[in-house]
Amino acid sequence: MVTIERISDFSDFIKLETCWNSILKQSEVDIPFLTFEWLSCWWKSYGANSELFVLVIKEDQEIIGFAPLMKTRTKLRCFNVRAIEFIANFHSNRCGFILTKNKSSAIDAILVYLGRQSKEYDLLVLNLIEENSSTDLGLQTSLRNKDYRYLRINSSTSPFLAINTVWDSFFSTLPKGFRKEISYRKRLIAKNQSVSFVEYYQDNIFEALRNLLSVSRSTWQYNNGTAIASEASNINFYCRLAQLAAKKSWLNISFLNTDSGPVAFEFKLIFNRTTYLLKMGFNAAYSRFSPGVILLEHAIKNAFGNGSKEFDFLGESDQYKLQWTSQLRFHKKYWIFSSSLTGSLLYIFEVYIVQKAKLLKFYLKNFSLMRH
Repeated sequence: MVTIERISDFSDFIKLETCWNSILKQSEVDIPFLTFEWLSCWWKSYGANSELFVLVIKEDQEIIGFAPLMKTRTKLRCFNVRAIEFIANFHSNRCGFILTKNKSSAIDAILVYLGRQSKEYDLLVLNLIEENSSTDLGLQTSLRNKDYRYLRINSSTSPFLAINTVWDSFFSTLPKGFRKEISYRKRLIAKNQSVSFVEYYQDNIFEALRNLLSVSRSTWQYNNGTAIASEASNINFYCRLAQLAAKKSWLNISFLNTDSGPVAFEFKLIFNRTTYLLKMGFNAAYSRFSPGVILLEHAIKNAFGNGSKEFDFLGESDQYKLQWTSQLRFHKKYWIFSSSLTGSLLYIFEVYIVQKAKLLKFYLKNFSLMRH
């Protein structure tokens, strides 16, 4: 029999550390964004206005999984609603339930438990779930078989590169024009000053973080408010994560240095034979040299040499990533509406007004194209 225990106090969550990572390692979602280290750093940095809602899934008193959830407030269209979500935000990239066995029964039990707590929230938001993962397939089956009101919609599409050959062979398959552009940028920057690459793994982490924040403040993302250095919460998160990841031998912070010092950085994790590109940036004053492209080539080349089986670009399918790969990982988002009055009204608004308006817009657009 599958049972659920709820953890809402951070001190109780801390006690799960050893068990959490052991269960994660046995699951199919052994990714850094679901490790105890990531989630604890995230909570200390971003969790101030939320409440833990972590579910421990047991079968005959044996822990078989976790649902890393929180209670918070979120926006759905123009409405501010009470929500239960994964412990995640823009920086998290991928989420899911951590399950080792009896996954269908476990997901059924999670949904039944959440249904009984419907007075506490209006909307269950499960975002960044990899398409066709056990979480995605299990949710589809459970939600179809029960009388749930939900929507399954597209979320992010992330490029990745499977590494199954040597660097020179791979690089030769890239478009000739792109290879020439990289060579040109490297020659251009080398004409003006000396260039070197600097890597940090476990040592001198505070020096690496100082340099990273310095470059981050000179990026175009800083002015847009999306850089690491743009917000104190981001600084806290990445500094905490770097220190823990260094101890675990996951961390890799890379710099492209010139005579003026670091002009580009990458914050990466090497986890479970995958290199994850979490954050990158470059000094906007060096844009004409494309230092980000030069450093990215260096990083991908390193992944071919460090035993990685994959380079995960994360985020969205930006053009600069698609120059390196055509492989894409699709993610889904679930909106599951509670039986509360607000949840019922949100469902009616979203399904019978918003979705039908989108469908009408689609038909009108196609009708206009046919007429022309």
